[in-house]
Amino acid sequence: MPDAGQSCGMNFINSNNSFGNGYFDGFSVVAGHEYEEAQTDPFPSSGWLDSGGAENADKCAWKSNSGNISLGSNHFAVQPLWSNASTSCVMSY
Repeated sequence: MPDAGQSCGMNFINSNNSFGNGYFDGFSVVAGHEYEEAQTDPFPSSGWLDSGGAENADKCAWKSNSGNISLGSNHFAVQPLWSNASTSCVMSY
């Protein structure tokens, strides 16, 4: 994905490339997006969809409140996910 540059999320959240952050932002954002949708909609149109047919993570893709999560001593770029409880895209609940 990094060969697609910014059109695929490179440096979307992190402007530097320490520990691969920035360079691999699009990779971790898209991987997390698809992993979450595999849990809430495991077969096409079989799980959670909004009235427009969007899956949970689709509602929040590439939003400005995307950010980093910490795992151990490193951080990884992720997008927010839709919360029915707050009716908005959230990074935590």
